[in-house]
Amino acid sequence: MEISFKEKAVSFLQMAASGKVREAYRYYIGDGLIVELWDLGQSIPESSVNENGMF
Repeated sequence: MEISFKEKAVSFLQMAASGKVREAYRYYIGDGLIVELWDLGQSIPESSVNENGMF
């Protein structure tokens, strides 16, 4: 059974956070791709003090 991209991202971050950055990179970059998880947990306001909004 293959794990989801989210599970791969979490595993990569846990391994890197534990100090095994090189091992995490080698394990998860074996096929030349890095799995990324972008999560936006903040609501975007309708008006902003700058012209670019949140981004």
